[in-house]
Amino acid sequence: MITNKTTKKRPETGGKMHFRLLVLLCFFLTLCCPPSAQATWQATLDEIQSATNQVMLIVSNEVATTVQTATNNFIPTVTNIAQSVGGISATTVTNIANSTVQNATNNLMVTVTNIVQSVGGGISATTATNIANSIVQGATNGFGDIVTHSASELKAMTVWSGTSRNSTLAASGTYFASPNNTFTMGTSDVSGGTRVPVTRSITLTNLYVVTSGAVGGGHTDALTIMTNGAATPLAVNISGSSQTSGNDTTDSVTIPAGMEIGVRIVTTYGSTAVKWEWSFEGH
Repeated sequence: MITNKTTKKRPETGGKMHFRLLVLLCFFLTLCCPPSAQATWQATLDEIQSATNQVMLIVSNEVATTVQTATNNFIPTVTNIAQSVGGISATTVTNIANSTVQNATNNLMVTVTNIVQSVGGGISATTATNIANSIVQGATNGFGDIVTHSASELKAMTVWSGTSRNSTLAASGTYFASPNNTFTMGTSDVSGGTRVPVTRSITLTNLYVVTSGAVGGGHTDALTIMTNGAATPLAVNISGSSQTSGNDTTDSVTIPAGMEIGVRIVTTYGSTAVKWEWSFEGH
């Protein structure tokens, strides 16, 4: 006996059905998508690339212009400073300035390029340009801060220091010494003995004085910086029974190259004999 069996078809699961639909959709898009749509997609990609290129060009131009301006302002300023610095040639400092500017330029360009290359990753062209401008402005301000420091801060400074050569100076006397004294102080001011010439136009300032003891109550002894045998305002008084040091950081004296400088100490009648030491600057 032959029996006809009818096999029922099992319904497809959701996963298989979705997969079949996805395959059909892809096949449909492949057959039905006209070449014009593909051209549109390509045109969109070309526009994105063009926008990126434009941003890079704009930012690069901004960086180049700003850095060049900073360079033009920075190098001559440093060169002028170098000409007033003792022992450092203008050529040497100019070379240093050129190297510094070149390093800053290279670092800045790399940073900006990295920013622009990330435009396609979600940073708009406008944002990238603003960031680049901020970086360039910061670099420009940095150069400005460097050159704003005046030449007087970068000039070579000379310090003169001397002593009464471990000798006390008796009362009622006037004593003279060269700025860096290492000899017994004299009682007359003479060229070649108690003076030395300066090698460039210079400003004398910041006089500090220390004594080995107080000069005594009611007495005032004084140390004064001399120029060509004449007293200057740069001076320190030591007075009374307790003072053993003093300074004058207010007064200053500007003198030309070749002028002679020296030190004078005047002790009053009845004051206690003490040893003296001093230092002052020239820049």
